Amino acid sequence: MNGKNNNHKEEKKVEEPIIDKEALSEETLCEDAACGQGPSVEEFAAKQKECDELKDRNLRLTADFENARKRWDRDRDDLFKFANFAILKELLPVIDTMESALKAAQVHANHDEVIKGLEMTHNNLVNVLKKNGLEAIEAKGKKFDPNFHEVVLSKPDEGDEHMVIEEAQKGYMYNGKLLRATKVIISVKTK
Repeated sequence: MNGKNNNHKEEKKVEEPIIDKEALSEETLCEDAACGQGPSVEEFAAKQKECDELKDRNLRLTADFENARKRWDRDRDDLFKFANFAILKELLPVIDTMESALKAAQVHANHDEVIKGLEMTHNNLVNVLKKNGLEAIEAKGKKFDPNFHEVVLSKPDEGDEHMVIEEAQKGYMYNGKLLRATKVIISVKTK
């Protein structure tokens, strides 16, 4: 140890100049101005007024900034809160179609009408999602790509190796970004 106590840091004291307010009387200021040592009373008053205006402006700008920050926070919260509002509104007709298909399934013994209702529901849903940036990844018949495909099974095949021969589950992109990889069955060479 070097003998210094590290727990107590030495603080340097900055001495502020002592101003004698009586010395700043109007007479003193006038004398200083006359001899070129300081501002006149008018100059001092003008500078004081300018300083007061700058302080006021600073307070107003600080308040404006604080209000803007609060407004931005509120807007951001609203954006997250209502981000899905538009897509949910567009999905309501899909729910309506699904409910109609379910009613038709209960009333009619004709499965063709039920299938037709399900196809309509599927098409409505796909169209709404496509309109909002969702895009299906077409994989069947293409070369396996680990960036877009996930292998769940491989089957021997006479064709090219590592080709997607079947989709087990469809994959999707959302605005150009992978949302879910397509689960695929790929070909392997037969021996």
